[in-house]
Amino acid sequence: MPPSSLRRAFLRAFLGFLGVTASIAIAVVVGGEFNDTMARVLGTTGSVSAGSVLAMACAAFRERQQIAGALGVGLAALATAMLVALLWQDRVDVHFGRATLLAITLAVAVAHAELMLLGHLPARHRWVQRALVGLIGLMAALVSLLIYDHFTDVEAMARFVGVVAILIALGTLAVPLLLWLSRSERAAAESVAPVAAGGCDAPARLLLQRQPDGSWRGDDGAVYDLRRRG
Repeated sequence: MPPSSLRRAFLRAFLGFLGVTASIAIAVVVGGEFNDTMARVLGTTGSVSAGSVLAMACAAFRERQQIAGALGVGLAALATAMLVALLWQDRVDVHFGRATLLAITLAVAVAHAELMLLGHLPARHRWVQRALVGLIGLMAALVSLLIYDHFTDVEAMARFVGVVAILIALGTLAVPLLLWLSRSERAAAESVAPVAAGGCDAPARLLLQRQPDGSWRGDDGAVYDLRRRG
C-alpha cells in the first residue's frame, strides 16, 4: 500500500475509534453502570486509538524511509495487540506484562524519534535531531532496565532518568521551533533573491534630475526625454 493511502487509512481508523470510545464513555456516564467488562472495553478502544496515533506518525515517516517506517508501524500494532490481550486476561502473567510494557516503550520511542525526523532542518541544526534521537533511545533503554529491575541504586537511576527526560522535552520543543525559523529564513531569502539578482520581477527605481536644457538625467548617467501621456 502506498504511504499516503496507509496514512489515510490510519487516520480514518483513528477517527472511528475516537467516535466509538466517546460513545462508550457517554453510555457509561448516562447509564451509571461501570464494571470490569466496561472498563476493559474502554481500555481496548483507548489502546487502539493510541496505537493508531503511533502508527500514523510512523506511516508518515515511511515516505522517507520505508523500512524504518514499516518497523514503527509494526511495533505500534504489536504493542497495541499485546496491551489489549493483557487487558482481557483474568490473571496477569508477570512475564507477559513486562514484555507488553517493553513493546509499548519501544513503540513510543520509535514513533517519537521518527516524528522528530520528519522535518528537514538545515545542516547546521541537524545535530539537534540526531542528539534528540539518541536521547530517546537512551530513555527507552533506561525504561527497559526499570521494567526488568536491572538496577541497584534507585535514587541515582531516578535522577538520571529525570535529566534525560528534561533534555528530551527540550529537544522536542526545539526541533519544531528550528523548523519554523529555518522556513522563515528561507522565505525571506527567496523574497530578497530576485531583487538582488536584478530579475524581471525586481522593482525598478530610477532617480531623475532636471537639467538646465529641460532634459532629465538619471542616476544611471543616461539622459531622458520625458513626455506626459494622457
